[in-house]
Amino acid sequence: MALLNNKTNETYYTGSQSFYISGTIPYTYTLTEIQTEHGSKITADDIRVYVESNNSNYTDREIFDWTVSDGVLTILTSGAAGGDGDAAFDELNEINAEGVLRVELRDHIFGGYRHTSLKQMLFFMLEEVYKNLVMIY
Repeated sequence: MALLNNKTNETYYTGSQSFYISGTIPYTYTLTEIQTEHGSKITADDIRVYVESNNSNYTDREIFDWTVSDGVLTILTSGAAGGDGDAAFDELNEINAEGVLRVELRDHIFGGYRHTSLKQMLFFMLEEVYKNLVMIY
């Protein structure tokens, strides 16, 4: 789809990238798609991270114990700065549920479009009509 400019529908419309969690859980994720949507190297200030499941026995949550470096998100599993992501994954395993790690851009404009008022559109159309009339005469 030409409008998406080599972006996935997910990153284009939602500004997020999802990783499906089932069975053995990785703790590092490459943020290629969301970094492309962002337009530059992702930093911790650019994103929010969530663990979600459609299982009614699981409470979806934002996690805070992670780092990002060179486009790679690492979920911290222990130590002073780690734990809530690991705990979320453990809970998914305990109830034998599949889940999603969703990484979301903090400042995302839907589809990259901006709002254009009716006044601006009319002005643009009248300007184009005027240019064409000048060219004819």
